[in-house]
Amino acid sequence: MFRKILVPIDFSEEAVNAIDTAIDFVEEDGTIVVMHAFPEDLSFYASFFDNPSELEARIMELSDKAEQKLNDIVNSYKQSSIKIEAFFTQGKPYLEILKKEAEVDLTILGMRKKLHGLSVSPLKVIRKAQHTILIQKGTEKLNLKSILIPLDLSENIEKLRQYVSDLKHVFNLKLYALNVVEILPFETGESAIQLNLSDIDIETVKQNVLKTMMENFAIEGTSYNVALGVDPASEIVDFAEDADISLITMPGKGKTAFERAFLGSVTEKLVHISPKPILIVK
Repeated sequence: MFRKILVPIDFSEEAVNAIDTAIDFVEEDGTIVVMHAFPEDLSFYASFFDNPSELEARIMELSDKAEQKLNDIVNSYKQSSIKIEAFFTQGKPYLEILKKEAEVDLTILGMRKKLHGLSVSPLKVIRKAQHTILIQKGTEKLNLKSILIPLDLSENIEKLRQYVSDLKHVFNLKLYALNVVEILPFETGESAIQLNLSDIDIETVKQNVLKTMMENFAIEGTSYNVALGVDPASEIVDFAEDADISLITMPGKGKTAFERAFLGSVTEKLVHISPKPILIVK
């Protein structure tokens, strides 16, 4: 499916596990590049030591060990028929990943099921990457059986539709499309007045949304669904859990400022809170 895949690793179990996912996704004659970016700014701390050269020697030793560990991991896959290469570099990890990412079709980031704190580096890669990103969650092998496609009806989703159609064909997947109709409170001073659902014909809204979804995202065998809620990311996570979804697929940033702001907020929240893998198609 993908000609060239990049797998950046920090030697965590989650990151190394992403190599197995890459083997499933790469074309038969494709290439997987497993990379490690050793942080160059460690040498900065040498100035705080009485003997800076001693720390610099230690950093160099750590760099050599990291490169050897990378090669050992890649060599452990040499029995595979898939071409797997090691790429070691030094620099700011997210910047080095972005440089290399520009040369591939897909980047797979192996991450914890839930991010803690800011997790700046992976989010910077996700925001600035030029090509499709797969966020592999946890250490379990990705067993693709079903895909959830959250749809914002204002988006141009043709590229996403083609990606999902190809995945369905290759892996024989069940598809679920979901639109979250946001029920927003009205703000009046310090109080918030909840929208009275009895004033709205919810069934008519759902039917209109379903009709638009089926017209805009027409893939045979897709299950089309509508959810109501105040937080789209949470509704997506809940649906994915209830339907036992294998992979959530999101479109890349839209063309308008509104689309970029909306999609960015939902996608980034999903990256933080979803235990499911996420494919961001760009």
